[in-house]
Amino acid sequence: MQEVIFDTIPEIALLDWDGTFCDSRESIYQINLVMAKHYGKVMPSYDEWLSVAHPGVEPCMRSLGVTEDREAINAFFHQLLVELRGKKDVLQNRLYEGTHELLSHFAELGIPAVIISRHLHEHLVLDIEAHGLSHFFLRVIGEPENTDLVKTNEIRQVCMEFDIAPEQAFYLGDTVHDVLAARQAGVIAVAITHGYDPRTRLEKESDPDLIVDSLAEFRTLLG
Repeated sequence: MQEVIFDTIPEIALLDWDGTFCDSRESIYQINLVMAKHYGKVMPSYDEWLSVAHPGVEPCMRSLGVTEDREAINAFFHQLLVELRGKKDVLQNRLYEGTHELLSHFAELGIPAVIISRHLHEHLVLDIEAHGLSHFFLRVIGEPENTDLVKTNEIRQVCMEFDIAPEQAFYLGDTVHDVLAARQAGVIAVAITHGYDPRTRLEKESDPDLIVDSLAEFRTLLG
C-alpha cells in the first residue's frame, strides 16, 4: 500500500455511505436476528458477526442454512427495514464523528460529492435526509429495487458523465469490496478503518492507495 497525499484538489469525491459516514451495524444485526428467528436459525453473536467479511444479508442467511431464494430474502430484509424505521429507537443510526466537518470541507474546497452505495436507493435517500445531509451531495446513487448495483460501473459512469479523469477522483469506503471497486474503476482508493472491515483485512485483502482511521484524518490529508 502506498499512502497518497493529495498534491492537487480532487475534482470529485465519490463516497460510500454505510460504514463510512453512517454506522448502521447494530441496526442491521438486529434485523438479521429477526430474519434468522423467522427462518428457524440462530445468529452468531454480534462480535462474531462483525469478525467475518460483510457480504450482505443474503450470504449471511445462506451461512445459517436458509434456502429461500435471493429475491425472497432481500424482499423480507427490506420489508423489515420499512416496518422498523418508524419505531422509536429503532434504526436510529449514528453518524461517525467528523461527518459534517468533512462534507463541509468538500464544499469549501469546491469538490462535488456523490454517494455510491449498494443500499436500496429509497432507504439510502431517507437515511441521508433524516440526518439533514442532502444538500451536501450532487447526487445519491443507491441500488434500484430488484437490480444489483455494481460500484465499479457506477464510479466509471459518474467520472464519464462529468468528464473527470479517474485519477482526479477518489472513492472513500470501508470495505475490501469498496477498495477493489475503486481500483477496477481507476480512481484513487481510500479506505477507512472504522466501518465493517478492520485495518488488518483492508491491508491483507485489498490494496488501497490510502488508509485512514477517521474522517478527521482524511480531512487533514486533503489540506
